[in-house]
Amino acid sequence: MQIKNIKYYFKIFSVKDIAILTSGTLIAQVITMALQPITTRVYTPAEFGLFNLLTSTIQMFVPLIIFQYDSCIVTAKTDEEANKVTALSFFTLFTTVTIFALGLLVYNLLFPSTFIEAGFLAASGIANIVSQYNNRFRQYSLMSKMSIYRASVSNPIKIILGFAGLGFIGFILSYFLSIVLGLKKQAFYLISNAKEIRQTSFDDIKSLAKKYIAQPLYSSPGLFMVGFAYSVIPFQIKLLYHSNTEIGLYALAVTVVSMPLRLISDSVAKIFFKNASEEMHKTGGFRSAFKRTSILLALISTVPFTILFFTAAPLFGIIFGKNWIQCGIFVQALIPLYFTRFIVNSVISGLIICGAQKAKLIIQSQFVVVSIVIFLISQKYEFSIEKFLFLIGISYAIIYIILLGFIYKKSKPQGCN
Repeated sequence: MQIKNIKYYFKIFSVKDIAILTSGTLIAQVITMALQPITTRVYTPAEFGLFNLLTSTIQMFVPLIIFQYDSCIVTAKTDEEANKVTALSFFTLFTTVTIFALGLLVYNLLFPSTFIEAGFLAASGIANIVSQYNNRFRQYSLMSKMSIYRASVSNPIKIILGFAGLGFIGFILSYFLSIVLGLKKQAFYLISNAKEIRQTSFDDIKSLAKKYIAQPLYSSPGLFMVGFAYSVIPFQIKLLYHSNTEIGLYALAVTVVSMPLRLISDSVAKIFFKNASEEMHKTGGFRSAFKRTSILLALISTVPFTILFFTAAPLFGIIFGKNWIQCGIFVQALIPLYFTRFIVNSVISGLIICGAQKAKLIIQSQFVVVSIVIFLISQKYEFSIEKFLFLIGISYAIIYIILLGFIYKKSKPQGCN
């Protein structure tokens, strides 16, 4: 009887699926972090800072390029509808990227620059669609293998390019590879259904765009708000402290403290989205999936974050070199934020499932309000960067707690009514 209970426990928590996805992410992160001490010695904090400014700009706009229609690939009631939503997602992606590229063309005529942002946005959009399609059909093993493959290739290339003296260019090339490597293989099942996807008529696309109109109206802007609130921090640091070096130190701190987020939370979020969608179709709510997921994440995250809080400062100088000691202090300031984000990001898709995107947008918009207020206060009173990041961490954590309570309220059967 006890063995049966253990098996049931593993089943309801989707431990097998979580283990498959997380194992790939774990190996990928081990590769990245094992090579990070070398990376921090071939690239300067200033180069880290410049790269972080570029990626912050890109990540800010990624939620807008598909209007979050790709999330509906998972929530669609039938596979036929999922294929049509995939067609809608690709149509939206190519339309928005084309408009963005034309905007860059005009900008280039006035201020000579590059089209690199358009290329990154297109690649990121395709990767997001493929990932959601994989999630729809539970292709977790394939997703896991691709995570390992990308990390094992892009990280050594980054180091080689750093030794070659390419600096910022080395960062850009390796980042692009981390998005596109193995994408064709990962999209194998999607490609095998390409005929069905291409058969989607323009009328179908218009109909689905209308059906899921809450995505571009509320969900996508909400993610943009959150993305902006995070992406603007490096620019605020630049304005407050006038240094790319400080941005580079912040970038490495974020890389380390967000590792559990990428290692477990991102994987769990995909599985929760799938399980909660199925529960919603059956019961009209997703309370069971919400409780299982949030409790599991709280249990496994408390100890690692606590240890990191007390050990970050002395370890950074030893592991990454003396130029990076201050990162440990930044990590301590950011832990409240990333602890709460670790849990909430895994279950926030529940608000998409139950159609509460508008309320989600209202709460998420507070991230932007808070970031601006803290920036202005820090500027007026000349706060240190440590104090600035501590205020950001605490304030964002409070918003995440409010979001978690709202998701819990909406998760009960008919809770969206």
